[in-house]
Amino acid sequence: MTPTLLELEKVGSQRLHIRSGDGPIIVASDGGAPAATALAVAKLLRERTGSEIRVVSVVEPTAAVVPAPMLVNVPVPESRVELRHAIVREQIDRIVGDAPEVPLEIEVGWTPAVLTQVVRESGASIFVAGLVHHGRVERIARTETPLSVLRGASVPVLALPWGMMREPRCVVIGVDLTETSLVAARRAAPLLHAAERVYLVHVQEPVAPLAELPVVPEYDDTAARDALENVAKVLELPPAAEVETRILVGHPAFELADLADYVRADLLVLGHRERNMWGRLLHSSVAERAYRLASCGVLIVPDRVASRERTPAREVITYSVADRRQWPGLMADFTRRNAGRRASVEVFSDAMGAQSASVNFPLFGVDCDPEARSVEIMLGDPERRSRHVTHTIHGVMGIELSSVVDGVDFALKLVHDEGETVLAFVV
Repeated sequence: MTPTLLELEKVGSQRLHIRSGDGPIIVASDGGAPAATALAVAKLLRERTGSEIRVVSVVEPTAAVVPAPMLVNVPVPESRVELRHAIVREQIDRIVGDAPEVPLEIEVGWTPAVLTQVVRESGASIFVAGLVHHGRVERIARTETPLSVLRGASVPVLALPWGMMREPRCVVIGVDLTETSLVAARRAAPLLHAAERVYLVHVQEPVAPLAELPVVPEYDDTAARDALENVAKVLELPPAAEVETRILVGHPAFELADLADYVRADLLVLGHRERNMWGRLLHSSVAERAYRLASCGVLIVPDRVASRERTPAREVITYSVADRRQWPGLMADFTRRNAGRRASVEVFSDAMGAQSASVNFPLFGVDCDPEARSVEIMLGDPERRSRHVTHTIHGVMGIELSSVVDGVDFALKLVHDEGETVLAFVV
């Protein structure tokens, strides 16, 4: 049986995209010195964009060792929450001012997961935090919060070092051959009003010569120069600002961080190509490496922001399918409509937060076993079936299908025992 929309329960509708400046500026603060810089720049962004500021402070539970051995979380005393609230409230009023009053939320939990959820659910236009570098061993134990929010919420992230209390005078903008660089430059506009020097930099990675080639082909920089020129056109700079373009050869993250340090840049602006979970385990992206190397402020804009800005806002209607008897027919129709479309899979859970499982793969299809409450999502290269990946989701309790008003499917959400898995298309 083919289910119709009349057989599905409508659970809501929403706008598909939040435009730049529509969402709030989310600032993370623990009351310390790095957060003071973040608040000062957030105040500047509020004046330039009109977006409201929301401050979130996370109090993490402490762990205690009990016999077994094992670790348990000790409940956070109310006095710790009240003390944090008083410290951060005083910092906000001192730096931002009390007119209009900036909302402050005190949350309890693991900082990266809590902030990622708040940023994602609020529809934030940007996340601002202090730039605090961790050592390699510490990064294994816990990730940097700005990078976690970047991956999990897919919003621009601005990380600022302590002491950067003025507008950037010297700015380095990394330029690749995608539209993300253009969007990153536009998103940096509210921070460039006092810029005096701007470096537009494209870094070409060296190619190892192949054994059968007697010489390495000469590098054609035509595409790079076109990309640099396009970014220069969208910059909103003071009349006296100087713009310099450079094409370098080397590893992009190291070259960009080294140049920013050499010219004493105040801000490094980068686009970010999102990777799946395995890609992040094998190696960091250019933006993530540059973030860890930079000593100046860093603005990172994910490619999903570029995708949202390309697509006009459209209404999304979501329907819930609780009756498992409808699932096979629903999945068959969903596959028929969407096979071959490129999609991404994200997993959301309380334990792990948000994780990208697959990014920008063609859809083979979706199948399910309603009795076993399992769903299989198959993605990969349709021409080479050996190059594919299958995501099997167990314990499925419900399915939600989201479509734009003209009938094009936008997302398929599977609610299961461990959280939610979302298959999303670019529409």
